[in-house]
Amino acid sequence: MLTRQLGLNAWVSYLDQAQLPVLRRTVTDLAGLGEREDELNGRELTAVILHDPIMTVKVLRYLESHRGKSQVTDITTIDRAIMMLGTTPFFRQFSDQPLGRLSHGHGRHDAGHEPGAPCRPVRAGLVGAAP
Repeated sequence: MLTRQLGLNAWVSYLDQAQLPVLRRTVTDLAGLGEREDELNGRELTAVILHDPIMTVKVLRYLESHRGKSQVTDITTIDRAIMMLGTTPFFRQFSDQPLGRLSHGHGRHDAGHEPGAPCRPVRAGLVGAAP
């Protein structure tokens, strides 16, 4: 965790290397889609990704960093990103995603929660709500 104030370039560098968390719903939905990968269509996968802004950024960032020399236009939509990447390579690349966690100071700790330990995961769409 960053404890000192950083400038914009330092934040960009930090976030470029950080494993950004995704919503629990995203992980659950992707696991379900992965079980039926052979009959999956791109629209279903796109819908799941678009419900999670961090996952959306991760997919677009991955595709940009693996851009082929023959690719002359930017990929700026998730449906095109999935079309370019393919479902099997998508699941291979994004199968293990970290989940978001509640930060300290929210006033809701589990019994037996140790100070300094991460709180339990946030439920998708209920940031800061009691589990």
